[in-house]
Amino acid sequence: MKHKYSDGRFTAYTLNSQNGVFREIIVPAKIRIPEIFKEYSHEFVDTYAIWDTGATNSVLSKDIISKFNLKSTGKTIVHGVHGKKEVNTYIIDIVINKIIFKEINVTEGVFVSKDINFLVGMDLIASGDFALTCNKDTDNKTCNTFSYRYPPLFKPIDFVKEINRYNIEVKEKEVNKKLRKQYTKNKRKKQ
Repeated sequence: MKHKYSDGRFTAYTLNSQNGVFREIIVPAKIRIPEIFKEYSHEFVDTYAIWDTGATNSVLSKDIISKFNLKSTGKTIVHGVHGKKEVNTYIIDIVINKIIFKEINVTEGVFVSKDINFLVGMDLIASGDFALTCNKDTDNKTCNTFSYRYPPLFKPIDFVKEINRYNIEVKEKEVNKKLRKQYTKNKRKKQ
């Protein structure tokens, strides 16, 4: 699998939940047949993609496979909530925001929604930095922010280190506050 971002810089995608917490993360996407397959058109088709951290690999809908008249590149066994089964594999290009994932290997699948034709699995998610955070909106209602950055930053996201650093800073401020208070008290006694 090759990854390429359009302008040679980092790119990111951020989405805020509108009403409470995310039930699912769905984003616009474009799919095409890779240029290595000379006999096909390489025009992009607009669709939507759903992000799924529980999926090992990415999945393409049978509807898009039929639309492109794609030929299978092989077969693989997939494991899902309904057990395991053998499915066809395909190679496609997909664009999510400005990120182009080229020549990725996907399996076929059936989607409930006709608007969603791609499932972003951990094979793609793990190639960048993925974060889902919780915050409050203007009405103090809990909401989520989803953000994805590609390529990954050289420094991994580590909430434990961040919290430990924060706790040390808070403790130092408390100690400094007590020391200032003691200093002021001692200074008054001397006067």
